[in-house]
Amino acid sequence: MVPAYQQFYMPVLEAMKDGGIYNRLQVAEKAADIMGLAESDKAERIPSGGDTTYMNRAGWAMSYLKQAGALVSQKRSQWKITERGLELLKKYPSGFSNEQLQQFREFVSFTERRRTRSGQSLESGHDLTDLTEAGSVDELIDAAVENNLANISADLVNKLKDYNPYAFEELCVDLLLAMGYGGSRREFAAVTKKSGDGGIDGLVKQDALGLRNIYIQAKRWSGAVTEKVVRDFLGALAADKVADGVIITTGQFIDGAKKLAESANANISLIDGNRIVELMIKYHVGVEVARTVEIVKVNEDYFESL
Repeated sequence: MVPAYQQFYMPVLEAMKDGGIYNRLQVAEKAADIMGLAESDKAERIPSGGDTTYMNRAGWAMSYLKQAGALVSQKRSQWKITERGLELLKKYPSGFSNEQLQQFREFVSFTERRRTRSGQSLESGHDLTDLTEAGSVDELIDAAVENNLANISADLVNKLKDYNPYAFEELCVDLLLAMGYGGSRREFAAVTKKSGDGGIDGLVKQDALGLRNIYIQAKRWSGAVTEKVVRDFLGALAADKVADGVIITTGQFIDGAKKLAESANANISLIDGNRIVELMIKYHVGVEVARTVEIVKVNEDYFESL
């Protein structure tokens, strides 16, 4: 497990105590070695899949130490420890945190500016500095996004379970259209008037003449979907000489149903309750973007190159 970014303070300074000039990558690598991070820890990435966690946290540690006057970056990607940084190493050989950095006026001003910008959390009463004790600001943002998606996913699952069966069929057709099947024209897709008994609940035309169609079976099953459902659907496809089909359910497919679909001559895709929610969010079916936030950060390379 990768330690919190504040636990990188001492290793970062230790890595630079010889007074040499280092870039961020070099400092992060040396700090990781000093901390004894395993290769599995170094391979861990922040939730968004961008930086590795240890590189991200080491980078934030360097930025905070710079605010406290313990590091300087005079030229492009060139960092160096200061006398204050060396003094911190001597004074706190076992490590230190933001609490100890509060002794420096520059760091106090920095944290006060952050509190002014971030405000207080309405629920917890903590500011952004408190909320990022374990990770970095990047990780806090990623965690908030993941938490939002989890909440929306749970809400969608509940709505689909109570949704009108025929409206659910319409939703499934809308989803395939949103994914690019049949184009954007609504007349290229339809919900059939007759459904059930392994029949077709809807179809999407892959071309204007309807020579290549995708058949859809959309059911709000609350439990497991068995092989029989897949077998009956395959029979309906064969009867109409259709090669492509999708079975969409709010439930789950048992292993036997999945194996039958994989071994079938027709191209069958199985979409369960978890997957349909993911697709609805990705293609904005039944959801909308409530807010777009632009995240900015200081371009260190710009200032270091001046």
